[in-house]
Parts: sequence; C-alpha cells; structure tokens
Amino acid sequence: MVEKIIAYVRKTWPAFAVLCIGIVGTLLGRRYVISTVRAGARASFHHAAATARDEMRQMLNRDVDLLLGMRGFVNGTHNLSINQWTAYGRGLHLQRHYGGVGALGFAPQVPFHDRLHFEYLMRRMGLRNYSIFPPGPRSFYCPISYVYTTPIQTARAPGFDLLTNPQRRAAMEAAVASNAPAATGRVALVRGRSVTTTNGVLVYLPVFWPGRPVATPAQRQAALRGFVYVLFQPTNLLRTIAGSAIGRHLKFSVYDGPPTARALLYATPGPRPVGAAWGSNISVAGQTWTLAFYRDGGAGSRSQRLLPSLVLLGGALVSWLLFGISWLQIRSRQQAVEVGDLLRASEMRYRMQVEQSPLAIQIFRPDGASVYVNQAWTKLWGLSAEDAGACNILTNPPPVHPQLAISIQEVFAGRPVALADMYYGPGDLARGKSNRGRWVRSFLYPAKSPQGQVLEVVWMYEDISDRKQAERDLRDAKQMAEDANRAKDKFLAVLSHELRNPLAPVLSVVNMLQERMLDPQESRSALAIIRRNVELEARLIDDLLDVTRITRGKLSLNLETVD
Repeated sequence: MVEKIIAYVRKTWPAFAVLCIGIVGTLLGRRYVISTVRAGARASFHHAAATARDEMRQMLNRDVDLLLGMRGFVNGTHNLSINQWTAYGRGLHLQRHYGGVGALGFAPQVPFHDRLHFEYLMRRMGLRNYSIFPPGPRSFYCPISYVYTTPIQTARAPGFDLLTNPQRRAAMEAAVASNAPAATGRVALVRGRSVTTTNGVLVYLPVFWPGRPVATPAQRQAALRGFVYVLFQPTNLLRTIAGSAIGRHLKFSVYDGPPTARALLYATPGPRPVGAAWGSNISVAGQTWTLAFYRDGGAGSRSQRLLPSLVLLGGALVSWLLFGISWLQIRSRQQAVEVGDLLRASEMRYRMQVEQSPLAIQIFRPDGASVYVNQAWTKLWGLSAEDAGACNILTNPPPVHPQLAISIQEVFAGRPVALADMYYGPGDLARGKSNRGRWVRSFLYPAKSPQGQVLEVVWMYEDISDRKQAERDLRDAKQMAEDANRAKDKFLAVLSHELRNPLAPVLSVVNMLQERMLDPQESRSALAIIRRNVELEARLIDDLLDVTRITRGKLSLNLETVD
C-alpha cells in the first residue's frame, strides 16, 4: 500500500506542486486584496471627511459674512425702525440660502441716562411693554432690540441686556478689540425673561458711528454704536451637511472646543460606528470647533468576506486576478508618472510663455519687494532682476507719478488697476541705474488666495513707444497733407483763372459772328483772335499735362540741337 502511494505521488507531484502554488498564490492574493480594499476605504473615508469639513467651513464663513452686510445696512439706514429691520431680514431668505442662521439682530449701545428714552422709542415702534432687563444701573446697556427670526426659530427676548451674560460679553469685547466677527461658545438662548434649554452660537460684529476714528481698540470703544449679530443653530446647519451627498455616507460629531459631552453641538443620529475615526478643527469667528468623523467598517468587512471567498472558490482564476491587479497597479503608476510629466510640462510651458511674452512682466510680494521679472522687462528697461529688487515699490513709489503711487496702493489692497498711457521709467526703483523712459500702457492686478488675501501683485507693461511715434508721424503727415491740399486748392484756383482768360475773347468773337455777317477783313481779324487764344489755351493745357507727367514720373524729353 505504501509503495503504491509513493508511486502515485511520484507520478502526480507536478499537479500537487501546481496545487500548492495555486493555494499559496490564492492566499497571497487574498491578503493583498484585503489590504488594498482597506487602504482604499481609508483614503475614501479621509477624502469624504475632508470634503465635508471644507463644505462646513464654507457654509459657516458664508453665514458669518452676513454680518458685514448687516453692519452696512445699519450704517446706511437713517432712523432704523423695527419694520425696516424685519423687511431686510425677510429679503435675505434665510431658510433658503443660510440654513444654519436662526436669527439676525442689532443691539444698540444705550447709555444709562438714555435708557428711559430708548425704551419709549422701542414701545412706539411696536414692542409693547419693552424694557431693559435684568434691571439695575449700569454705565451702558446693550439690549436686544431689532431681531428678525426664521419661522422655525421663535426664541427672542426684546430688552435682554447682552452685556450681563459673561459669554456674550466676552465675545462682544473680543469683536471690538479685533474689529472682526467674534463668536461665543455654546450658550443657552433667552426667550421672554427666562433662559431656555435651546442652545445656539452667537457671532457678534461691532457697529461704529460713521466718521469717528476706529484705528485702535480705545477709539473703537469710544465710537461704538452697538452690535449686529447672527444666531447659529448648529443642529440645522450640521443637519444640512449630514443630508448632503457626502454627509450621507459619514457619521460625525461636532464639539465647541475639546470633544467632551458638555461641548457637543451636533452628532449624526444613530449609534456611533466602531471603526476608523478622523478628527479636524475649524475656526468659526475666533472659536475652534472640533470635528470627529467615523467610518463604519462594514464595507471593508464585506469585501474581506466576498473577495477572498471568490478567490478560494475560483482557484483557477487566481493567476489572472493577480495579473489584473498587477496590471492595474502598473497602469496607475504609469498614469501618475504621465500626470507628473504633464504638470511639469505645463509649468515649463507657463514659464516659457511668461519668459517669451512680448509684455514686460514684473511680480511683487505683498510687502512690495520685486521677486521676478521676465526677459521682456529687462530688455525694455535695460535692467536686471537684481536692479528691480533693489528698492521696495511700497516704501519708495515713483515720485514723478503721484497718481501711479495711488494706483499701486489700490492694487496692493486687492483691486486691479488699468493705467492710462504714460511716459515712465523705473530709474528710481533701480537706484538711478537707468533713467531711460518709454511710453507704456500697463495693468496691475493682485493674485489672491481663496480667502481673498493678496499673495502677489503682477505688473504688466506694453511698450507703445513705436505706436506713439507712429501717431506723431501720422499727425505730421496729416499736417503735410493738409498743407499740400491747401496748396493744391490755391493752384487749382489760379489754374481755373488762367484757363478762363483765353476763352473770354473767343466767346465774344463767336457771339459777334452769330449776330451779324462780317466783311472779309473783320472775319480774318476775328479768326486770328480765336486762333491766338485757342493756341494759348492749348499751351496752358500742355503745360498742365507736363506737370501731371512730372508728378507721375512719365515725362519724356525731346532732345534737339539749338543755337
């Protein structure tokens, strides 16, 4: 029996070897597939989480930007009324365009001695029984007065002094100190004269009396008129994110500050998945929100169950599966190399286009220092990049062009400027190395980041000196043509007079011949007059034709020997 088994094995060992190799290959392929699926799931999860974070940041920044428009509305409205504020809020369509905003408000700063008069004005505008609370004498009050709420947000507390709440007061003081929006943490909202269990986040922006200086915190405090603010309802905002195409595949939690139970602003419904997690922070008007994203491991586990089973059941296809995976990897690497080559080629083309551009291009940093000039610039001004960077355009603007200095300040502030034709030379920027001036037409524009920060300023020149010279030549030629035209008119006037002179005697003799019969002597005399004047007219016409031939270069000379 043993000898038969040994003989059978000796005959079929290649089949066993192929089987072993197939099993090993199958196991290796199964392991590779599992690791690849997990890596892809992690990358997809991180991408989806980062996209949801960026979408959340964009929506929050858009909502915070409402404050700038609100401040402009307050400053631009004379004797602001409750009805005007309500019409303004209704026109913004908060539920449609700003899903996270529950209310808009303006809280004016009221001195202690104006308190009763202010309460009287609020009652006249329709807020019955309006009074500032909590009661008590204070130097200033900042009561809720002008409020517009969405239909789903009805919490409002007319007369509540915002300065009496520590969290609100801290955010308002920070807003005045920085002259920028400042947010509170999670605070309990006030309805009527009681505190509700509803939580929200308030963002404040100071409003100053027009015309007063606000350069320093002390000046801003003295010029303070009040605060515009928006009420964020994190639940509504983050529910919008969760309902988006990306958010539906993620579960996440948002905390006001460190991730603690008390700081929780929002968490997607349902149990938290036990799987990979990814955290990040976003800044909301000075407050830091912590984001925690969670990935359910179900998809990965399903792949681990499904693909390995298929590999084990279809052992004959393992080699082809490995070949396909390897081919895909090689192809991915080749595509990555091709994309890298395309990017490098694109950058090279851009550099070549800039270098070979007929326009002179100069690039400045936000601090005014020159960082790059192309060949057309150096050729136009006869300077090098070192010469261009020798002086700062902001600290030493061209003194011969005051308007140019103003335009430079505007473009560094973020506004593109197209300059009119001017005679200019950057000699002052090059410390006197070149005073050569040229007629140029130039354009300055700022390159900005997505947040609107000026990263670089580009100054492009177009040399129009030749065109200016051509315009001067054209004006000179026009003047010469006009002079020639006047000379021609004068010549034609003289010529017309000379041509008419011989015709007058001829016309008189012809009239005389028509009126009566002449004797032979008179006829001969009349014909002689006609002949003489006709010959004179012919000589004048011949002279005119000679002038025409001269101007056309077709004059022919008959050479004869004369005494």
